[in-house]
Amino acid sequence: MVAGVQGRWARVALVPPLFTCLLAVVAHATPRAAVIPTSPAQLVALDGGYLRRYAAPDWTPLPPVPSPGLRSLAVGADGQLYGLRADRVLRLDGALWRQVASFAQRVEQIVPAPDGSRALVVLTGRPDEPVLADSRVWRLDLGTGRVTWVEAVRDAYRPWHLGVSRVDDEPRLAVSTYRATRFWPEPHRCHFLYRWQGDLVEPVWLGSRLSRPYLQVAHADLRGDGRWRMVGLEHDQDEQPSLTVYQAIGFGYEGEWRSDVLPGAAHVAAIGGQVVVLAPDQAWRVVVDGQGYRLAPLSPVPPSLDGLVEWDGRLWGQWEGQVHLVRGE
Repeated sequence: MVAGVQGRWARVALVPPLFTCLLAVVAHATPRAAVIPTSPAQLVALDGGYLRRYAAPDWTPLPPVPSPGLRSLAVGADGQLYGLRADRVLRLDGALWRQVASFAQRVEQIVPAPDGSRALVVLTGRPDEPVLADSRVWRLDLGTGRVTWVEAVRDAYRPWHLGVSRVDDEPRLAVSTYRATRFWPEPHRCHFLYRWQGDLVEPVWLGSRLSRPYLQVAHADLRGDGRWRMVGLEHDQDEQPSLTVYQAIGFGYEGEWRSDVLPGAAHVAAIGGQVVVLAPDQAWRVVVDGQGYRLAPLSPVPPSLDGLVEWDGRLWGQWEGQVHLVRGE
């Protein structure tokens, strides 16, 4: 178990920098596994050029689907499975992948529309350092196939990762960006939230940064109370990573809890309603502990976070051709 610091501090709005920290180039792992809500449910994962399929509850292997070149998966509000290949978004139709839309740039990520509508949010761009270049956010209507540019997320913000959140039961799109601000004149990682209702997308929180420079951010309903938390993997002044849990407080966020230093931690992700952080040869799940939190070690340690899913309230992972129950209490 990893201890931490509990308490309310670090109200985050547009915060001026206290120091400069050079962050390593750390890319978010986009999901290569998902759970399709069929009957019975199916855990699916991209592995070796195939979509491996397993039927719940004991994850009986099903015939794989050839999936050359596919890099990531997402389940839409329509219950269908979608995948990325180069500059295209594809949908699984039986045992065949069919094109839904294509883009001028490579598709880097897709997430379901935050309001539960029949749409996907699509991030395109060109791999670059420290984040994507020439990136843009789109709305893909799954009913009509119509693609529209989400103008509220300006290209100049250089979006590089998407997430889904809720504040006061309002659906929001979380966007990691990379830009200069008046408080921090050099380009740096920022985190923005947008209200998302159908065709209406508008900014509601344009955070200059978190309370400290961050690597990655995840959003989840950690306490199951409908109040989604923002969890940041951040660096201190010595460039040592740790995890901070924030709660929304009107305009901005307030820190609830911070872990001790997590040597080597480089990735954090929301897996359903759970948040997992990964370091070399170690991984933890954020667990509610009274009014605070703690980090529970995961066993077995997954090789990455992209093969993890949540089903029936538990974490599962697919690697080495098998489905593993991942425990962390």
